[in-house]
Amino acid sequence: MLPRPLNIHPSESIRSRRTGSSLVLLMALLLSVMTVGACGDSGGGNATAPVSFGLSDAPVEGLTSVVITIDRIILNRPGHDDVVIDRFTNEDLGVFDEDTITIDLLDYRGEDNILIVGPVDLDVADYQNLRLDIIDDDVTLSYAEEFDGTIRPIKVPSTELKLGGFEVENSGDQTFILEFGLRKAMTYNPTPERYILKPRGVRIIELDRGTTIEGIVEADLYNGAPPCNEKADPFAGNVMYLYQGIGLDPADFADDFDPALDPNAAASYLEPFATEMVAADGTYLFAYLPAGDYTLAFSCDAADDDPDFDDDIIIPSPEDQLIEVSLAPGERWACDFSTAEDGCELLLP
Repeated sequence: MLPRPLNIHPSESIRSRRTGSSLVLLMALLLSVMTVGACGDSGGGNATAPVSFGLSDAPVEGLTSVVITIDRIILNRPGHDDVVIDRFTNEDLGVFDEDTITIDLLDYRGEDNILIVGPVDLDVADYQNLRLDIIDDDVTLSYAEEFDGTIRPIKVPSTELKLGGFEVENSGDQTFILEFGLRKAMTYNPTPERYILKPRGVRIIELDRGTTIEGIVEADLYNGAPPCNEKADPFAGNVMYLYQGIGLDPADFADDFDPALDPNAAASYLEPFATEMVAADGTYLFAYLPAGDYTLAFSCDAADDDPDFDDDIIIPSPEDQLIEVSLAPGERWACDFSTAEDGCELLLP
């Protein structure tokens, strides 16, 4: 129904139109402010979210401790000042708002992790790099301990690990785990006698979106089938290699190598995304993986895998010991290898 007309004097009509125009202008201005605010929240702008950071590790042979002392975490964001995190807290370690934190990575293997920062409020945005600043070349702060008790220093090129980007979303608390795949990330340097810790093999994974592959390798594969039956120790050199993608040609599979040091291998072969030792009981575990397609390939003859150079290790070995699997965020799969039939089972969606 239309409103009833009002009987007003001409002067009152002019005043009413001016007031109405002002109200329209004010409403338009308010609507504009609300729209800008809404866009700022959805696209990042000044919106912030609580973020925590933690560490985890994939085991490495021959060492009983891998200790690092972290001095700073530096976050790079294009067009903005760096975010520097230089205060660390972990109640279990007795660290409360300290300017450094010392961690033995081998204390947090597989799916175990330790939180060292957070929650801290960060701008909702894409971050180009996370740089982990480590105090190195001081055997009291960053070192590796070998099985015989020998302590050797750890050297980090440029004193920092540049680990790549990650995204902070406006979706509540986020926890990012820095997963140290030490079989790829750390090498022994004989002159001088020390270990080199590199960024390759270390990845950033959001905890809630990380995936897991676990499984069992039947003992007959590394104890009775050629060429595994020729080994002096059937439990040595059993390694699971993980490659990104499916439908791959096994002839392209390489063992661990550093493309910067072995360009010939980089031009010819497919580098593993991650590698894991197979334990004496036949079990293996890949934790904190990004979602995607993967091919698992087992080798029983990988004792001499140098992480810097391709060593012509036959993968898979025995022949045809590979499995393809596709992982969605948060999924957990069991993939078992046997002499009868290999296969995978989804454990957690």
